[in-house]
Amino acid sequence: MDEIDDSQNPGFPPPSPTKENWRNQYYAYRSPSGEIHYLLLSDFYGHLVKTSEDVIGSRFIKKKLQTATIEDKNEAFKELKPHALALMKDKFGSRVIKSFFEHGLDLQRKGLAEELFGNVYTLSLDQYGCRVIQKALELVDMDQKIKIVRELDNHVNTCLYDDKASHVIRKCVECVPEEHIGVIVSVCVDQIVKLAQHTPGNYILQSILKYCKNTLTQKRVIDGIVSSLVILANNGFGNYVVQCAVEHGKPEDRSKIVEKLAENIVEVSLNRFGSGAIQKCLVFGSHCDRKLILNVILGSTDRNEPLQTIVKGQSGKFVVRTLLKTCDDEQRELILLRIKIHCLEKYLPQED
Repeated sequence: MDEIDDSQNPGFPPPSPTKENWRNQYYAYRSPSGEIHYLLLSDFYGHLVKTSEDVIGSRFIKKKLQTATIEDKNEAFKELKPHALALMKDKFGSRVIKSFFEHGLDLQRKGLAEELFGNVYTLSLDQYGCRVIQKALELVDMDQKIKIVRELDNHVNTCLYDDKASHVIRKCVECVPEEHIGVIVSVCVDQIVKLAQHTPGNYILQSILKYCKNTLTQKRVIDGIVSSLVILANNGFGNYVVQCAVEHGKPEDRSKIVEKLAENIVEVSLNRFGSGAIQKCLVFGSHCDRKLILNVILGSTDRNEPLQTIVKGQSGKFVVRTLLKTCDDEQRELILLRIKIHCLEKYLPQED
């Protein structure tokens, strides 16, 4: 290992760390007497704030916190806590704070969470602060999680459409019991169609579908999706909400979606996004759901016009392939027969 000659700088600790004096994830320091010293967390007492704001210094502290003694953690926490809010908004300091949430003592996690209160909304809008809030929602006690949610109740609508704060809202849905996020759910449900077509918004709706099991909530979400189902299924973001509803919804909700999509089977199947929603229905739907889709695709006459149109489409052909994979043997034989009659084999995609 290359040694660092710092004999010209007898001060301790060494100057702001750089890539040049970083070796094997530890600082190596040559004292004036010539001894090589691998720095410990305790060597930076009195300099932890500045070190936390440095790219390699923050990495050093994070590494040391994983194996630090209780005494070292207490001493480091005592020094960093008065500056916690500023560090939460710093690119590298925020990483140290998140590491304290992960590896700190229970009382230290509670103490850091207390620093959040009164600043949850502003931190949620911050590029680095929002990540600290998310980490806190994963690891702090439930009563503190609920307090975090309460601070956001009056700002939910703003947070939903913010690239950073929307991740905090999503984490609230995933980490806090449903009875404590009523405001968040209500605001989301009231604007499902708009939210589903928004980049971060569609992820929040997916989390609500996965984690909120209240019957009334589920019904309101499904009804909102079904009211504009074709628009959402054919949308670049909305289709993921439809697919999530199909995968995680109740059988009766899934059937409601299948029936609505079946009414527009050609339009949706030919759409690059909508075809994914149809395929999800075939994979997670019941036998009756698949049969309904099959009957609509085959059409009511021997010409099988929907089948011919769909299989020739760039996206539609994948719907037909998924249909062949998910139907029973009798249905598969019928589809293949119709494909052969109309000489459509060349349009089917090759197996991966």
